[in-house]
Amino acid sequence: MPRFFQPQQWGFVYLFQGTTDQHQQGLIVFGDFVLTFQSLIQHVDVDTVFGEITEYSYQYYKEKLTDVLPALGTHFPMTENELKKMFGSIPLSIFREHRWKEDLITLGIVPAEFVNQVSEGKVKYDWPAQVNKLLVEGNFDLILSIGQVVPHEVVGMANYNKNIFVGTGGQEGINK
Repeated sequence: MPRFFQPQQWGFVYLFQGTTDQHQQGLIVFGDFVLTFQSLIQHVDVDTVFGEITEYSYQYYKEKLTDVLPALGTHFPMTENELKKMFGSIPLSIFREHRWKEDLITLGIVPAEFVNQVSEGKVKYDWPAQVNKLLVEGNFDLILSIGQVVPHEVVGMANYNKNIFVGTGGQEGINK
């Protein structure tokens, strides 16, 4: 079973089996690259930061890094020009589009009673824990989730589980 490590200021979530020197195939998932918080945009060139960290990861893992999945939830996919500008030397052939209407797997259902309890009675409904099937069926022994831990206008905080369950999830899990 994969293990999750807590992110620090720059949130990296490592999901893996085995030791780091045993990696055979890896995937990078990165979070929103378009942020609506003007103060953050003024202080951080988000495109450059995500792109550079992803590119460094690609240079380190080389051919073992087989896929990059922009975790954009229900946003429009990135264009070829956007990918080239943001990620430089990473081959376009390893980028995967998150097709949030077709490529989902439901890992389980969070019961309404638990959702009600942790939301302190504000909401009460079952919540589907959905992710892009590539995360489950891709046969990866390493998944890097790259992004910044910042306030998010919908889910509270960006990165960590947000990259996985919202960024690679479907409409029901995102909009409910």
